[in-house]
Amino acid sequence: SGSGFRAGAAVVDMTPAVGYCAGQYCDTTSLFEGLQGGDIDPYLHATLKQTSTGVQSRLTARAVVIEGPDGTRIALVKTDNYLAQDLLLRRVGQLLRGGDSGIGYEQILHTASHAHSTAYSSSLAVGLFIFQDVFDARFFEHQARRIAEAIETAAAGLRPAAMGATVVPHRIFKGNVVGLATADDGTPAGYPREFGDLDLTVLRFDDISDPARPTPLAIWVNFGQHPEGLDGYDMHSADFLAPLERFVDRETGAALI
Repeated sequence: SGSGFRAGAAVVDMTPAVGYCAGQYCDTTSLFEGLQGGDIDPYLHATLKQTSTGVQSRLTARAVVIEGPDGTRIALVKTDNYLAQDLLLRRVGQLLRGGDSGIGYEQILHTASHAHSTAYSSSLAVGLFIFQDVFDARFFEHQARRIAEAIETAAAGLRPAAMGATVVPHRIFKGNVVGLATADDGTPAGYPREFGDLDLTVLRFDDISDPARPTPLAIWVNFGQHPEGLDGYDMHSADFLAPLERFVDRETGAALI
């Protein structure tokens, strides 16, 4: 905290339209079945994959914008995306140019939740089409506009703030999907478990507009766990992150990012 340090936070819904493939577990396309008389999505949201049937939990773009005493601003952003994507952030930077957030492409630190039940039709990378679906310009633009909105809203709500940070070690199981292995020549191979991140890193921001009564504003957390526990239900979901965010938001009164 100190003279001139400010922060603002925002949460924006970025749930895609029902119809887009709901993540990595989508079955192959039902388009041909539809052409033979079955159900079909008239908007053709899904191409190579099965259309989604509903929403299990809303997906969000969450941002905290921080301004230092010298006026420099940065944005810490989380999205319920399968992957982080540079092209998407470059489009966000273009959209932000029309506003007064003070944030551009180079001031964004973006973290994607990597939930496996979230749609991801914003990449031109052919390899990803195996796990998700082909590029859809409507999906790409919707994502970019929601992320930009979260940043702009957070910047518009800047207020005097204090920040604290801590690291909490834990022994919750962490391991890479590769796992441990032994090579053909008997040497260790695979992915050693000690390489896992066994720290829970927390930044907390408090609103100190009234220094005598600070109030929680935002909580930024880095917790490396793989949200892929729902299998193929064909419903959009943020997996365990949605209830985690809801519980922390409710108990602290601050937005969990």
